[in-house]
Amino acid sequence: MTKPIFVVISAFSKQGYSIINTLVAEGNYHIRATTTRAVDNTPAALKLKERGVEVVRADPTKKEDLHKVFKGAKAAFLLTPNIDLSDPNFNQREAEYVSLQADIALEEKVEHVIFSSVDVPTAEQLKEFKHDILSGKNKAQKYIESLPLKYVSTFNLAYFYSNQIEFFPLIKNSDGSFELSMPLGADVEQPYVDTYTATGPIVSEFLAHPEKYNRAVVPVVSEFLTGRQMAQTFQEVTGIKTTYKELSREQYLEQYSFNGSPEQQLVGNRLFEVWDETSKCGYYNHDRDVTLSKKINPKQLTWRQFLETTKWRGESFQEFRDKNGY
Repeated sequence: MTKPIFVVISAFSKQGYSIINTLVAEGNYHIRATTTRAVDNTPAALKLKERGVEVVRADPTKKEDLHKVFKGAKAAFLLTPNIDLSDPNFNQREAEYVSLQADIALEEKVEHVIFSSVDVPTAEQLKEFKHDILSGKNKAQKYIESLPLKYVSTFNLAYFYSNQIEFFPLIKNSDGSFELSMPLGADVEQPYVDTYTATGPIVSEFLAHPEKYNRAVVPVVSEFLTGRQMAQTFQEVTGIKTTYKELSREQYLEQYSFNGSPEQQLVGNRLFEVWDETSKCGYYNHDRDVTLSKKINPKQLTWRQFLETTKWRGESFQEFRDKNGY
């Protein structure tokens, strides 16, 4: 019997990685995953093909490519394509590109569309933030939900544990100790999750119960942590003394080399305001059930378990990915 087709936009994204791993292991769907890379020259794509995944080279911003990708599919995971953070129209482009994916999925009669979104502050609250880059994704979500698709399911991932490695590399001091520096008060709690392992089980749950999660939003959270707690846990797991430092906007721009050209400053301010916006206004809407994803998947990793599992000891993000096969 032919398996239904599930499309994953962006096979090599963190979320795509998790979704493919889960659905391949379950074996209920034929997975068609996209990449902008040349498939036959990409070792990671060839490995996916060996696992039975149909890997398709496609530009997720082009109608003709999307028609080919969604043709014959029963369900699909949509994802924002890579957009330069220095693009002055970032939010507009994100909303347009994801909306285009949804439009083509509808034309190709895809029954179930799954999207990864975010909550955003109110319009009044947003006036404080001149460099917001979260609104485009939320706008796209609302557009998808308005379409006459049979099922639309949305999950809102917490901050990724791997964000700490990718965007806030530890600073090694002369005595061998580390400093974790972030644009966040030391005792401000934020939600976290391991997207490499938590995304797939949520998508599996959506596919198993499409009616239950139709036009619903599930926050995907393992735990709430402060920066001080993250540094302390890293120290406990690794045995390496680690302290936490809160960065002001100016310190953040300087430490991560965003204080150069106007384009660099725009990118730095946009990234800073993601943290500033969520710390001041809240990461999730107040009516969200932030315990739901742990009920769906009790095996979500904590920060401690993530460190123990991945054995990250402060190396670069690329070294972390290579070591863990991400």
